[in-house]
Amino acid sequence: LYDRKKFHYWQLEARNKKVKNVLYLNSSSVIYGAETRLLDIIKNLDRSKFHPFVLLPHPGPLDDKLKKLGVTTMHLEYGFPLNKINKENTIRFLRLNKEFVQMVRRHDIDLIHANLHINMCNFWLGLLLLRLPVIVHMRSHFWISPFERCFISRTFKAICISRFVEREFLKKRRFNSLMDRRPEQTTILHDGIDINHFNPYSNRARIRKALNIRPDDFLVGIIGAVDKIKGQDLLIRAARIVNQKHPRAKYVIVGDLYHNAKCNTDYRDGLFKMVEEFGLKD
Repeated sequence: LYDRKKFHYWQLEARNKKVKNVLYLNSSSVIYGAETRLLDIIKNLDRSKFHPFVLLPHPGPLDDKLKKLGVTTMHLEYGFPLNKINKENTIRFLRLNKEFVQMVRRHDIDLIHANLHINMCNFWLGLLLLRLPVIVHMRSHFWISPFERCFISRTFKAICISRFVEREFLKKRRFNSLMDRRPEQTTILHDGIDINHFNPYSNRARIRKALNIRPDDFLVGIIGAVDKIKGQDLLIRAARIVNQKHPRAKYVIVGDLYHNAKCNTDYRDGLFKMVEEFGLKD
């Protein structure tokens, strides 16, 4: 994607520009875990050295949060699959990359940081033309096609949020001969968490009163998007076992669907059905 001899990271620092422009790519405009981490990254940027821009597929709640932080947001609809090659998709792909290149040059971007790898391949032509350093944040081992894996392996750096994600990314597969495998290409960087967000007793009484849960009930909660990879069904199965010995335990599942795809709505409906079948409705 770029000439490594010319674009090593230390050479970015050697430029005459005092402030480096960083473009963050995020494949969603709603706020889930990855978006929360993006907000944390931008909040803690040294603005005397880095000026952030964020590219989103469309307007959404994340826009409002970013604007409050004084961040310029831009929109390009890039959430379309490349696995179907036809005239319509080809025109869409070429138009997207043309607009992307123009946008990056207009804002004099120095570094591109993909907060999520999803749909990154849609920009491969533009990134090839721009020849800028690209960092990809690997936040999950799911949804990585062979093309995406080979594409990411040729970026400047792949940041993995855990050893497991790195191991899955580098795992030997039939198409690994197409990957550009460099020992220094992946870095494990655990997400930082602002623990000031978490005070376990600040809203205790209010939450329990709203949910009609007694003060002496043992409350278990799971917070996250309603999706099979999050494992809400495992919590319900565990609740069935635990409540045979500890009937005073209560459980709260907090979250919404990533999107209204049939697989997700079916999973959510299945959770309600499990709760009813296991006699856990109360």
